[in-house]
Amino acid sequence: MGLLIYGLIQAGINLPSDLTGLHAEPVRSLLLGELAALVSECNEPDIAPRRRHLLDYQNLLKRVGEHADIVPMSFGMLADDEEDLRTTLGPSLAAIKRLLGRITGQREFVLRLIWTGENVFAHFVETATELRRLRDRYFMGGRAPTQDQKIHLGKVFEHHLQDQRATILAQLLDVLAASITDYCELGFPSEQHLVNVAMLVPKDTFAALEAKVDVFAAGWPDDYRIELSAPSPPYSFVDRQL
Repeated sequence: MGLLIYGLIQAGINLPSDLTGLHAEPVRSLLLGELAALVSECNEPDIAPRRRHLLDYQNLLKRVGEHADIVPMSFGMLADDEEDLRTTLGPSLAAIKRLLGRITGQREFVLRLIWTGENVFAHFVETATELRRLRDRYFMGGRAPTQDQKIHLGKVFEHHLQDQRATILAQLLDVLAASITDYCELGFPSEQHLVNVAMLVPKDTFAALEAKVDVFAAGWPDDYRIELSAPSPPYSFVDRQL
C-alpha cells in the first residue's frame, strides 16, 4: 500500500485527529526534519482527478488551512512508502521550507472579471475605433471579407483584447496593492474573461481586500461580472514540480 501526499506544514503543529482525505482514509503527519508531510494510505497506483477526488483533496487542504499554513502538493502525488517519500522530497525540503516562510499567514484569492454578453467581438467593435474602421471596410456593401482580411481583423481584435486585459489588470492592482503581497496571472478560459488573477493575501487584510473589490466592481456596467473566490491554500504560488 502506498502513500498519497497532500502537502507540507511546519513540524509540531497540532491538527484535528479526525482529518480524512481521499476515500475517507485517515490523514497523518510524517515528520521530515522541521517539516511534516500530510499523508494517507492509498492502494491505487494512480489517482484519477475525478470530481469527488478533487473535492476530498481540496476539503482536506481547506480544513488544514484553518490550523496551519500549508504548501499543497499537486493532486495525486504518490509515494511507495515512507522511505520513498523521504527520498522523493528530501532534495526539495529546503526550498519548501523557504516557500512556507513566504506564504505564512497568507491565503490565495482568485479574482475574475467576465463580460457576460454573447458576442465579445461585436462588443469591442463598439469601443475600439480601429476595429470598427476595419469591420466597416472589410464588410462594406455586404461583401464577404477575404481570408487575409479575416486573419488581419482577428489579429487586431486579439491585440486590442490583450491591451484591454493589461489595462484593466493594472487598474485593479492599483486599487488592491496595499492589501496583497503578490499576484500571478492565470489562463483565460474564454475571450469573455478580461481578468483572471490569483492574489496572495495576508489574513489581516482579507476584509480590506473584499471592500476594495466591492468598490472596483461598482465601477463596471451590469454586463460585467466580478467573481472573488473564498480564501484557499496558495495553489498558484507553489511550484508543484518538487
